[in-house]
Amino acid sequence: MKIENEYLRVEAKEIGGELQSIYGKKEGVEYLWQGDPAYWTGRAYHLFPIIGRLYEGKYEVYGETYEMAPHGLVRKRPLEAKQIAEDEMSFTLVSDESTLESYPFPFVYTVHYLLQGKKLVQTISVENKGDRTMYFAIGGHPGFNIPFDGGVFEDYGVRFPCAGEVRQCTFTQNILMSGEKKEYPLTDKTLPLSHDLFGLDAVVLEGTGGKAIISKKGGKHSVCVEYPDMPYLGVWHKPQSDAPYVCLEPWSALPARDGVKEDFSKKSDMTKLEAGKTHTLVWSIEIG
Repeated sequence: MKIENEYLRVEAKEIGGELQSIYGKKEGVEYLWQGDPAYWTGRAYHLFPIIGRLYEGKYEVYGETYEMAPHGLVRKRPLEAKQIAEDEMSFTLVSDESTLESYPFPFVYTVHYLLQGKKLVQTISVENKGDRTMYFAIGGHPGFNIPFDGGVFEDYGVRFPCAGEVRQCTFTQNILMSGEKKEYPLTDKTLPLSHDLFGLDAVVLEGTGGKAIISKKGGKHSVCVEYPDMPYLGVWHKPQSDAPYVCLEPWSALPARDGVKEDFSKKSDMTKLEAGKTHTLVWSIEIG
């Protein structure tokens, strides 16, 4: 399915409601990573109801244990697509028997895309259709081609213009959270990009101020991801590779801790949604 305006042409597919293209019409540039299997076949996963991995693939809620694959339920399932207007579309997943096996909550999950000039606004809504409080996380996983403005990968950086005290949420060797956070120094509020940055996995940061801009020093173009209501950002490409892309992943919660079978009702950063209520979260990608 496709939406467009005078600046952008955006495509997404029914599987996962996943973006397939963000094409700058004026400059003739494809900004979204195109899923080269030599590095990573994904392009822009939607993450729900977990982020990343679970310890031993399991979690608890309401006294029961369940299993779930990394990044949750949405990314590999077909969503119902709806073309709303030339510049607006949506994708919806309704819980069913297969989702209830790994996530015991009836829900309606919708990702809505809207073009506003050079900005793609993504609204994620989750409706609790059950009779008890549900617990979940929401995240994005878009990859962006680098270089998109000439030069080489190392010419680019990720700038956080609204950053406060930035800290790194560290992984163990099992790519689960260690539970530890440490100060992460930036250079003029910028994280310089290099392939060596991703020796283990993602660099997960908090305190970035909800705005991240990829650009080349002295360049003409940029990609800006804004995530005002999501406290964490994962910066990632395939570890130990020369992958020509970087993912900026806004997260509402962290992955599970190593050695801990998380109880969703006790994990402090999970979103809690009462029966019959709807939770909405907005984030965006803007081409500069």
